[in-house]
Amino acid sequence: DLSVAAVAALAAAVQILTVDAVGFWPALLLALAAAGAVGLVNGVMVQLVGINAFIVTLGTLTAIRGLVLIVTGGRSLMVHTPAALAVMTNFESGRAGPFPYPILYMAAFTLLAWLLLRFTIVGRRIYAVGGNAEAARLCGISVHAYRIGACVLSGLAAGFAGVPYASSFGAMDPTALQGEELT
Repeated sequence: DLSVAAVAALAAAVQILTVDAVGFWPALLLALAAAGAVGLVNGVMVQLVGINAFIVTLGTLTAIRGLVLIVTGGRSLMVHTPAALAVMTNFESGRAGPFPYPILYMAAFTLLAWLLLRFTIVGRRIYAVGGNAEAARLCGISVHAYRIGACVLSGLAAGFAGVPYASSFGAMDPTALQGEELT
């Protein structure tokens, strides 16, 4: 998915734009919803329309970069409410004992992904679709649904990466995360 950096930038922009009005947690949900919607569009274009994933996500990267410019009006955005800024800063740079929150987010995500893939039917089906889509289809697994779901999860993960990015600065530049597509 070549669009992950652009999706993260979109999520950061949505968060910064909405956090003053609705608070941190609703803004985080709105940012994740925007990112998940992009993942859904990517998945539908790849699975149902049949366009190559490389081409779709390259196009999405460009389209989302343009959308970020439109959403931001081509100018930097910043949080104006001190309370919202304090919650955002704590979300990104807070600590639980010796561990910074971003390390805990990564550990929690890794553990959740491992548990899902290792011990659930959904995880086994994801492996089956990734290993041999035709065999998975013959076993009754909805290959399209699992591949689209994987694209949505990719969008959500990218969106979650944008939230701490925006939280660390309390601001967002419209060119944020450009060039980070392959990092």
